[in-house]
Amino acid sequence: MSGETITLEQALGLLSLPRLVGLHPETGEPIEAGLGRFGPYVKMGAVYGSLDKDDDVLSVGLNRAVDALAKKLASIRTLGNHPKDAEPVLVRKGRFGPYVQHGQIVATLPRGTDMDTVTLDEAVDLLVEKGKPLKAKGGKAGAKKTTTKKATTKTTTAKTTTAKSTTKKAAAPKKTAAAKDTALAEAAPAKAPRKAAAPRKKKTD
Repeated sequence: MSGETITLEQALGLLSLPRLVGLHPETGEPIEAGLGRFGPYVKMGAVYGSLDKDDDVLSVGLNRAVDALAKKLASIRTLGNHPKDAEPVLVRKGRFGPYVQHGQIVATLPRGTDMDTVTLDEAVDLLVEKGKPLKAKGGKAGAKKTTTKKATTKTTTAKTTTAKSTTKKAAAPKKTAAAKDTALAEAAPAKAPRKAAAPRKKKTD
């Protein structure tokens, strides 16, 4: 589907996403299809499954959606809804062991605890005692810090350069009054000598 070949019907369909695909045959939960940052996906509760590029998000069926979610569901188990906000509480397999999740709060299961046997009440208690905010993926925070440091360095350099220029101007010696008078005297044209007075003529009788 490209911008040159897309039809009005397809454009309206994309604007209406996410759409309901159907209900999961085992859990009875609704499955939706939509478009995300990384392409088309299907979603059931808090569980996401990626679709292939060949899958049409506007027409993908229930069987394909269930298959796309199967791998994710194998490592995720829904325990039930949290008593406070009715949001789902999940238990997942992680790199450092299984953990429970409620929204953006996670807590690692104690050693020896089987993710298949943990209950909703145990998960809720664990989230209250040891729950921590879920860390954002990527290094955006680090990039911001680096940018801020660079900007600070540039500003400091500019201030230092300005201060040096000001110091040089201030350090330049001022001409003394005597030096000014000497310069003016040298620049002034020499005065022409006065003419000698003409001798007076004597009166004759």
